[in-house]
Amino acid sequence: MALDLVIRNGLLVDGTGAPARRADIGVLNGKIFSVQEQIQEKAARVIDASGLAVAPGFIDPHTHYDAQICWDGALTPSSWHGVTSVVMGNCGVGIAPCRPETREFAMRDLVNVEAIPFEVLNQGITWDWESFPQFMDAAAARKPALNLAFLAPLTPFRHYVMGEASMERAASVVELNEIKKLLGEAIDAGAFGFSSTLLNQHMGYAGRPLACRNASREELRAYCNALRERGKGAIEIAMTKQIGVMEEPELELLDFMLTESARPITFIAMFDRDDISEAVRTSLRKAAPMIARGARPQTSPLPLTREINMRNPFSFIRGIEEMGGSNGRGSRRRPGQGRRRRVSRPDAGRRPRQRVHHDFVQQPRRPDGGDPEQPGHAAGPRRRRRAPRHVVRLGLSELHAGHLGAGKEGAHAGSGWLCAGRESSTQSSTAR
Repeated sequence: MALDLVIRNGLLVDGTGAPARRADIGVLNGKIFSVQEQIQEKAARVIDASGLAVAPGFIDPHTHYDAQICWDGALTPSSWHGVTSVVMGNCGVGIAPCRPETREFAMRDLVNVEAIPFEVLNQGITWDWESFPQFMDAAAARKPALNLAFLAPLTPFRHYVMGEASMERAASVVELNEIKKLLGEAIDAGAFGFSSTLLNQHMGYAGRPLACRNASREELRAYCNALRERGKGAIEIAMTKQIGVMEEPELELLDFMLTESARPITFIAMFDRDDISEAVRTSLRKAAPMIARGARPQTSPLPLTREINMRNPFSFIRGIEEMGGSNGRGSRRRPGQGRRRRVSRPDAGRRPRQRVHHDFVQQPRRPDGGDPEQPGHAAGPRRRRRAPRHVVRLGLSELHAGHLGAGKEGAHAGSGWLCAGRESSTQSSTAR
């Protein structure tokens, strides 16, 4: 039998936890057909992966590429880091369905929730759709480099049916039935389910709560029932009003939605916090009965709060040093190349470290109470400052998606497998 593709001589890391091993992978009709130490069959195409690791592509379950797909079919940076499938439309915010008169609502929602500049959205979104099925078709027409999975975000559905009133009140019976119908059509066309949010910081157009936050319990019942009636789909919801903390109202709502949908629900954001160290573990213990029924928390391998500045901008720099050191640009020193001398400013030793927390920086005060950025500035009241220039500002979406991952690697996404960097570096980065 002739195969379509054989990847030969690679170091196979199969994702099961088994030790890496030398193996060939055969692909037929777009699927992995054979994994053997040595495949004898001929193939239309052969990739020599000698010196490379071959591993399954990562699935990123939480992205906001809804607008970016219009101008970036490669879906960077996810495609740079070995991701081969992404889930879009999370947190109840998106750009479909959308009537021409509510396009600014949708764009301003993304500006406020995801910190995407309005000018970028206004110039980049092509608006060659109105309904959600049309949006999925338009995204597929871009021939994206990655596999796309769509969640139907509840906010634009409420905009579509209710207009500006969606940001002020719950839907009427007539309106919720129309929204339920549209959600059902989206799921029938291939959407994986729907998404919503409870988070107080999720503000939309004109600084008002994101429209899906105004959904009543009866609305949520109807939308959950749309999945139950079809026996398919899932729900994603941003549920923790305090990061990592599940209070009784959230637990009760999670139980309610599981019952009404009879479908899996994934919820955020279970991040470790340095100020409430046991928050995640306590919340997971409380949610254990719901997890047993199909609830799935989303978390991150990175802590919620990290210290970062332009002298040390990479969270993974220690791993690079353990792999053989870095010359400061993410590459190894050449043989015989000595260490560079660090030249510091006279006040470098006195500059306080910066703490990055979402989009804000908590600036430590000088001992005399003055502004540490202004040596001669008189003491004044303590205040929270926006990030100074030498600090990298991180949005919540980057924390969710883990976009501070390792550097670019060569990827082959056609068969859903990643052929990444040299063995020594690939194993280390994969383990991390």
